[in-house]
Amino acid sequence: MNKEEALAVMHEIYESCKESLTLTCVSLDAKQVEHARVGYQIRMKGELDATLRGIIETILGKRGLCMIEEEGYIIVY
Repeated sequence: MNKEEALAVMHEIYESCKESLTLTCVSLDAKQVEHARVGYQIRMKGELDATLRGIIETILGKRGLCMIEEEGYIIVY
């Protein structure tokens, strides 16, 4: 996703989950996805319960994005 979309997704997740999601670190990581094209992924340190996971998956589903949970991080790409 491009930088603007990554920021929009990050803000939408925050607004939807701010009452119950505690994040200790959030970053936008640039990744080269093709020869000259750079894409971004969102990396957030925090734990998800079933409710928060459902909310975030709904947001990502609307945009055709995916999420993985790895070593205490939530990674959206």
